[in-house]
Amino acid sequence: MKKTVMTIALSSALIAGAGIGATSMFQTDEAAAAVKTAGDAISQYPEINKIESIIDTNGLTPEIVVDNYGKRILLFMDTSGQPIYKTIFIKRTNMLKVIDLDGGQLYHGSIR
Repeated sequence: MKKTVMTIALSSALIAGAGIGATSMFQTDEAAAAVKTAGDAISQYPEINKIESIIDTNGLTPEIVVDNYGKRILLFMDTSGQPIYKTIFIKRTNMLKVIDLDGGQLYHGSIR
């Protein structure tokens, strides 16, 4: 009887643990799928003119990290895939932050 109870308890723990692991793997896959390569799509964003006036985006590849109702975060990568610049745009207030990942904040203000 004790062996049966112990077996059931251990089986339940293993099944519950596998469920947690599967959920974590699924969430990781979702997060990876959410990171999209931008390409020409960013040319339509209202903040891109201000970004291009602050940094030279030639030779950099933009990547959309977050684009939701409230904010948009872009990374600009060099040819080796290393992020060089990060931009954070708050849509409601039209505020933009441009950050050089080696040198710190370059701009914080309105896009207008």
